[in-house]
Amino acid sequence: MKARYTLECVTFELSRRCNMRCCHCLRGEAEDVDMSGRVLDAAFERLSGYDVDQIYIGGGEPTVTAKNMCNFAVNMRAHLTGNTTLFLVTNGKAMPERFIDAVSLIGSRFDVVGMMSHDEWHDRLNYKGVAKRFHKLFDRSGISVKLREEDIDAADVECEAYNHKLGIERLLAMGRGYTVLGAHHAVGIDKYYFEAYGDSSDVEVGENFYVDAYGTVWPSCDLSYDFMSRHLEYSIGSVLDPKFDWVKAARKFNRRFKDNFPLRLKEFM
Repeated sequence: MKARYTLECVTFELSRRCNMRCCHCLRGEAEDVDMSGRVLDAAFERLSGYDVDQIYIGGGEPTVTAKNMCNFAVNMRAHLTGNTTLFLVTNGKAMPERFIDAVSLIGSRFDVVGMMSHDEWHDRLNYKGVAKRFHKLFDRSGISVKLREEDIDAADVECEAYNHKLGIERLLAMGRGYTVLGAHHAVGIDKYYFEAYGDSSDVEVGENFYVDAYGTVWPSCDLSYDFMSRHLEYSIGSVLDPKFDWVKAARKFNRRFKDNFPLRLKEFM
């Protein structure tokens, strides 16, 4: 019996544009780049045949590209089963009607969770206004709402995006667009499954495939645009490559780096 593979997490960078300019943004300076329909179509074609546990939409700010959200919704419904959960990460500053319609289309078949940072460091948002727009997005189709609240003070911060604790002063001193890389970010297939069960069991491929706006796939979502432009050798592959396969790409990545990403804040220490 051939193994059935589940991809734990796939993240899509629908756009590198943003309607905010937060001083500590891990992406760095926003760019006037949207993911093309060609990249979206190719990515979902490659996903066909796999189970996908979670899909994240990030960026950039996804609400600035309602066109891509509509294309994403059509592709998700066409290529994935209803077992996938969509996590929509947004600042909630604006909720265009067309964007809301696209998310509602997804929510009619899949579980959707909205995630929004809610703290003083995010561009001084009007939180009541943001919450109202955020709920409007999900109330239309009964989608659950989750506000991700980071408890930030001047001494210490536990920021979900960085997966470890940093003082806010240190975070800001690093400058915008720093990169956090470590072994726990590697996309891996646990060797144990193959030793114990061969090709007769379900196998989960984790942790995260990050598809950037150009279709390049990375092993971590904690990457700056600057890092991506200068370190293409750390990518997993490209969804535009007709031969790209998520499992084969993960195996190849593991062989190259032995499950240990070589950079750990190296450029910014």
